[in-house]
Amino acid sequence: MKILVLGCKGQLGRCLKDQLKNEDYEVIYTSRDQIDITNFQETKSKILDISPDLVINATAYTAVDKAEEYPETANLINHKAVKNIANICNQHGCWLIHISTDYVFDGKSNVPYKEHDRTNPQGVYGKTKHKGELAIQASGCNHIILRTAWVFSEYGNNFLKTMLRIGKEKESVNVISDQIGTPTYARNLAKTCLDILLISDF
Repeated sequence: MKILVLGCKGQLGRCLKDQLKNEDYEVIYTSRDQIDITNFQETKSKILDISPDLVINATAYTAVDKAEEYPETANLINHKAVKNIANICNQHGCWLIHISTDYVFDGKSNVPYKEHDRTNPQGVYGKTKHKGELAIQASGCNHIILRTAWVFSEYGNNFLKTMLRIGKEKESVNVISDQIGTPTYARNLAKTCLDILLISDF
C-alpha cells in the first residue's frame, strides 16, 4: 500500500512518521514545501503523480483566534483546499483520512459529543472545518473523518507544553475556566490511524 501524508511537519504528521516507520507500507511524507494544498492544480498534479492508495490529510489552519482575523485564509485551507483534495481522491479512486475537530459542535452539550450529534460550529475555525467535512462527503470519495481536540505531543507548540513552561517560570498560573475538553496525545491519534489501516481494506 502506498500512503501519502499531507502535513508531515505538524504534531500529527511527525507522530505518524514515528508510528509508520516500522510498518510495511510505502509512505510519502510531504509538507507545504513539497505540496502546497492552496495551489489546487499543483496539488492535483502531484497527488496523481504519486498515485497513492490512501491520503492522510494532517494539514489545517489551526489558529482558532487568528481565524477570526483571517477568515479567507482559514476557509482556503480548511475548506476549499480540502474540497480539492477530496475531489482528487475521488477521481483517483483512493481513500482519504481527514483530521477534523470538535469545533464543528457548539460546545453547549453537558455530555461528550458522539459522531452523529448535530453540528453547529460557532466561530470561523469551526465553520471552515465543518465546510471541509461537508465537501469531503459531497465529493463521493471513500473517506474517514476523525474529529479530535486539544492535540498535544512532544513536537511543536501546544497547550500542555505552554502550561509546563509557565508553571516553571511563575508561582501561579492563570488560565480560562469556561472550557471543557479532552486533550489528545498526537501519538495516540497517529496510532488510531495505523489501527484503521490494519483493519480496513483500502
